[in-house]
Amino acid sequence: MNRILLISAFTLSLMSCDKVEQSKKKLDGIWTIVSYEYTDSQGFNYYPEVNGKLFFENCEGNPCAYTIDIRFTHSVATGERVEQGTYTLDEKGEIMDLVQILPGGQTINKPNNKILLLTRNDLKIQYSESGATHEYIFEK
Repeated sequence: MNRILLISAFTLSLMSCDKVEQSKKKLDGIWTIVSYEYTDSQGFNYYPEVNGKLFFENCEGNPCAYTIDIRFTHSVATGERVEQGTYTLDEKGEIMDLVQILPGGQTINKPNNKILLLTRNDLKIQYSESGATHEYIFEK
């Protein structure tokens, strides 16, 4: 009985590692943003015009590098998200923690970026900050 439990635990461990590696392989490369939805803290939704790219490095182990360069325009807000840093995935490959690296070497943690959809060609990410929610859709 103990042997069966040990084998089951080992198999689950391999499957979770495999899931992370599968997610990293799918993330690897350059993604083009096709949609951005911003929901403010009061629940109002905005759909700015958007353009830009997101790059994920496929690497052995953790963390891996990312770069994002997105610009958006809307009558309510215009801006950009330009950053680079590292990312790690949770054991299911569904939550991405980002660490933005600033020019002076300081870092900003951006945890709990939810991967809502990940295929070879489609990526949907959602994250929240200061009561607002950002949802990005990318294509390869």
